[in-house]
Amino acid sequence: MTAHILATSLQSAIDAARADDPTRPVTVLCGPHARNDVVIALAHTGPHVGVSVSTVEGFVRQAARSLSPRSPLPRRRIMTEVTRILLDEDSAFRNHEIHTETATRSSLSDIVGRLLRLPPQARAHAGDAQLPREAARIAELVAQRTRDDYYTRAEAFAIAAAAASEQSGHTAFISAGVIPADPQEEALIEALCPTLVATTVNPEPQPEMMTYMDPSEEIEAVFSDVAARARADDTLAAGDVAVVTPSADYLPELVRLSRSAVFPARVPAVSRWAQDPAIRTVLRLVSLDSDSTPRRAVAELLESGYVANAPSAYEFNRFTRDRDMPIDSGEDWNIALTSGEDSSVLQWRNALRAGLQTVWSATTWTDLAARLRSLLLQTLRIDELPTAGLILDTVDSLASFDGELGAPTQAMVVEVLTDLWSTPRAAESQGEMIVGTLDDIVGKQLRHLYIVGASDAALPGSFTPDPAITAKQSGVDATWYNEHTRLLWEAALRSATTVQISFSRSSLDGVLTGQPSGWVLQYLPSTPADYPRFERSTLVPLTEQGLKRIANGVTRPRTRFGQVAAARRGGERTELNGFVSTPLSEDWFDNPVSASALELYTEDPQEFFFHYLLRSKRLEDPAPAAQVSPVERGTVYHRIFEDWTHQVRLGDNIGTVPDEDEARAVLDRIVKTHLGTRDERYSATTWEAFTQDVRGNVARWFEREMADIADGWIAVGAETPFGTSAPPVRVPITPRVGRHREVLLRGAIDRIDLRIDDEGGVHLRVTDYKSGTGKKYAEKLDISPVGGPKDHEADKGGYAIQLAIYGAAAQASIGHGAHSTHAPLAPLPEIISRFCSPGAPVTVTSRYWMFRDSDNPEVELLNDDATSTALQDFLTTTYTEIVSGHFPPTYEKKNFFYGFSDSLVLRGPTRSNQTARAIARGGAHALDSYLEEDN
Repeated sequence: MTAHILATSLQSAIDAARADDPTRPVTVLCGPHARNDVVIALAHTGPHVGVSVSTVEGFVRQAARSLSPRSPLPRRRIMTEVTRILLDEDSAFRNHEIHTETATRSSLSDIVGRLLRLPPQARAHAGDAQLPREAARIAELVAQRTRDDYYTRAEAFAIAAAAASEQSGHTAFISAGVIPADPQEEALIEALCPTLVATTVNPEPQPEMMTYMDPSEEIEAVFSDVAARARADDTLAAGDVAVVTPSADYLPELVRLSRSAVFPARVPAVSRWAQDPAIRTVLRLVSLDSDSTPRRAVAELLESGYVANAPSAYEFNRFTRDRDMPIDSGEDWNIALTSGEDSSVLQWRNALRAGLQTVWSATTWTDLAARLRSLLLQTLRIDELPTAGLILDTVDSLASFDGELGAPTQAMVVEVLTDLWSTPRAAESQGEMIVGTLDDIVGKQLRHLYIVGASDAALPGSFTPDPAITAKQSGVDATWYNEHTRLLWEAALRSATTVQISFSRSSLDGVLTGQPSGWVLQYLPSTPADYPRFERSTLVPLTEQGLKRIANGVTRPRTRFGQVAAARRGGERTELNGFVSTPLSEDWFDNPVSASALELYTEDPQEFFFHYLLRSKRLEDPAPAAQVSPVERGTVYHRIFEDWTHQVRLGDNIGTVPDEDEARAVLDRIVKTHLGTRDERYSATTWEAFTQDVRGNVARWFEREMADIADGWIAVGAETPFGTSAPPVRVPITPRVGRHREVLLRGAIDRIDLRIDDEGGVHLRVTDYKSGTGKKYAEKLDISPVGGPKDHEADKGGYAIQLAIYGAAAQASIGHGAHSTHAPLAPLPEIISRFCSPGAPVTVTSRYWMFRDSDNPEVELLNDDATSTALQDFLTTTYTEIVSGHFPPTYEKKNFFYGFSDSLVLRGPTRSNQTARAIARGGAHALDSYLEEDN
């Protein structure tokens, strides 16, 4: 139906209404966005005196003016009254001890707001369930307390119905395609007894069906088609087109892409004020604990970019994290600055803390509002915030809570602001093209309608009962919902000259089944090949962004994107694929290197590059301590074992058998020294649990020591260094690149013991203490004496070269004379000579001792020729890879949460782990993926 035909129908209805009285007032009711359509149609038949056009909501608002000076009940007042009721009166929520919870107040405020939209007689049908009954009781209390100043939506509808009853003999009503949005509108329209006028454009619609790969492609194609139609038809106006969906999941993307559409669009609100970055910054600020000022929370505040007169996030993180004892919160801030250290970060933090404490010391809401406004003006770049007016107005409105709520607290202020900013942002109305849901096109007269997302999940959709409001209260149940959706659907199909319906065959979140709605089956082609989408001569129209991408690809074929994709696909040795050509690699091997550095290379070559070659170690960001960290835990144990060994078994005591009671007393004193003062970063409970664990593990370690002494083991070294204050271990290598022919190694051996067997042979044992479990080390050394490639998918295997290196240090020291200064373990030759005959055979073994693991406490390795060969091969390969500049990122299972396909990797991912996971899937890793340099 054209506007002319609608105009004729309206004219006939007006003439019939005025058959007895040509001056009788007439009100034409229309859909929520159809007023222009009706006004244009009426203009076709000339001017109409005494005829008004209004939406149902507009008619209700007009009638509610008679309730002045009362105003609509705002959510802020609902929240205030709900809070007072929960805190001051007995309720089911108090009985369940949840009346002070933020979630209770916020959710109950929402429920009461929805209930107060319903007529009082309907609210009474709460049934026997506790939540609906208690919510209805509280809603009645709120209505009573606010009645003198505010009116509810239900009252507005009641006034409108009463006004219609009074005007029934005076004013005529015409409904132009109106579909009531809820049972209240149904009751109102029934009371108005309007003349029904159809707004049908096409009584026998024949929609075109389209299907797309995913929602993004679907929406882009639709807006591209709108642009194509606009270019082809100069008469096409924005009001002639609508893009709607039955799926709420489509709305955010629809709204986003509509901003670049050919026509300006009127779009629904899909976001809330609390999502605005500036408002999130304000909420972060008021949520900050002024007493402890946690580092992470302050860093997030700085990273917003809205903080004024403050250090950069980089400066703040360096100051708080790049320290021997990182600053976390509370007492950590009471630090003495080192010489030359910049104090600006600390001064800014102290000023921020003082400002917050000033705000929270306010005893009235008026005082608090003034102080908070002042703090925001001083702390944030208010002039640069697009929502500055809203923020300051909301803060100023806090003053109105005096007399309504108790004295302000930080928790209450955060809750109030969060609640006030949780409301949806206003719908954007920049043009006449409708973008939204099926409800938005009720009564519209369109030339082209696009219905996207018509999947079986969205149309007709499923009805979810409200647990807090019964069906008898709302009048809405599954039957009403399905019938209402059906009316909207059928009206939508008849509202346009052409209708295109589409659905997606997949979605990123996996929610869509790929099946169309049962309501569109009658319009589907007999075979998929009959879809216009699949015709060989038909391509999905490109968006402007797509055209730009193609243009850039044509004019610059060797784009950065193309280079990255090609390098990763072909495995080229370029900086785009994890290779770095730099002399730093060779220079690093000029000095002794550690086992931990080489092991890190096999785990994460990229981090090795940053840490050891660029000397830019990763800045750790530890969470607030809930337990003692493994590194600190291991340090405590090592110091206890080292101190006891030096005091009881080394020096003048080498080779003697200590008195067990005296040795235990010494150990107790050492343990007390290291555990006597609690670290302030840990709670008393955490520290007590840690000390109990340490005492138990040390006791077991002591028992094992006594058993070793009885078995003839003699301690000959503790924390014995090599490669630093003593000569390094030198291991020959045969690399294909680089100038070195040996690798220099350094380290410190936790413990060295020896035992003379009955035949006079020497058994030399080196020990590395570990506070973890033995299983992972056993798995590694089952592969070879130095471990093997890590299975990143299964998170098993990996290299463990400490025992091979420590054994090599011992072997290299044995051949030197008693007073040699060239032995890596300098004191070892002289000590051995005191207990064994010259030329006695020496067997070297090395072990990891997991003193906390009762199931698998030891993992032992024989340092023989096979171990030496394995170590040489490892060092040769590692040296070659490092000097060749091979530093790709490596997938770590602990940092992996989402699935990525190889094709995504080839498209050039932004996260390193995505690339490395694809590498891991192919079985490649840092030490077995050597590529011939053929390109």
